[in-house]
Amino acid sequence: MTKFYQTMLRAFFLTLVCMQGASGQQIAFDDAAGPSYANGWTNGTNGGNGFEPWVFSVGANTGMFIGDPANNGMKTEGIGTTAFAMFATGTAYANARRPFKAEMQPGDELTFYWAINFDAKNGSKGFDFKSGTNTVFNVNNGGNDDITTTSGTAFFEYGTNPVFVKLKRLNAENYTLTLTGRDGIESYSTNINSTRAVNAIDFYIGNQGDGLGERNMYFNKFIITSATSSTRDIMTSASSRIFPNPVQSGSNLMIEFEQDRPGKYTMNLFHVSGMRVKQYVWNHIGGKQVQSLPVPAGLASGLYLIEMEVGGKKSMSRLIIQ
Repeated sequence: MTKFYQTMLRAFFLTLVCMQGASGQQIAFDDAAGPSYANGWTNGTNGGNGFEPWVFSVGANTGMFIGDPANNGMKTEGIGTTAFAMFATGTAYANARRPFKAEMQPGDELTFYWAINFDAKNGSKGFDFKSGTNTVFNVNNGGNDDITTTSGTAFFEYGTNPVFVKLKRLNAENYTLTLTGRDGIESYSTNINSTRAVNAIDFYIGNQGDGLGERNMYFNKFIITSATSSTRDIMTSASSRIFPNPVQSGSNLMIEFEQDRPGKYTMNLFHVSGMRVKQYVWNHIGGKQVQSLPVPAGLASGLYLIEMEVGGKKSMSRLIIQ
């Protein structure tokens, strides 16, 4: 394991163990004011923990930068004076995607701040909650003051207050989304019926039609928290799972395969320090099978990370050891 990877894992786990809120344990966060963005915000940067690197798609006369929302007439309460920002002065669009290391599970809650001033004029700006390539829910501003969503209009009034966004996955089929209004008065809440697990946010801006900085878009202070009493299984693919979760130290984890392809499977179990405490390697013959993996006795209770690799592709999930 490289020193860099070990350091990132250690930072990630320190966040899991040390930063707790009323709604659960913080498992991911990102802030544009962090030292990793001191040299700018570019495609592939990753200054947070619990997220994959940023992915950009830019067009002509579009771009991303780190800036102060106040410079474009927006208030900074909550979002801060150093935030992620996007512009599009022509007709093209730009996209900034923030993938999660692990998809949202029941009990998980995502929050961040989003700020705009002038409307999108000829185009649109906003964000999509994504599950892979599928849009689970959209929040958008077009050529007037309204903020619309997949479910209809959220806000009618103009304002420059940052919108506080909170998405919570209630269970395997439902989310709730709440937004605060730009005018400081309006509020919005809606239920989202979807079995898709959100694993990314896509921000977009385009076709603004002029060079006014007041049409720029800002966002910041990403936090994902997880319920501390999780007993869910760990989904490793559409057709396999690892269980139980939590698991007792000295007992066995079970992997149940349904129709997974044959091949060499590797699973790493990481300690809160970022050090690997156990590696499992086995050959899956394909089809339906149950594999038993012994959990080392004497492990400290708490949150761990499971990294699964097959065919050169990796995925990560959380595990509670009791």
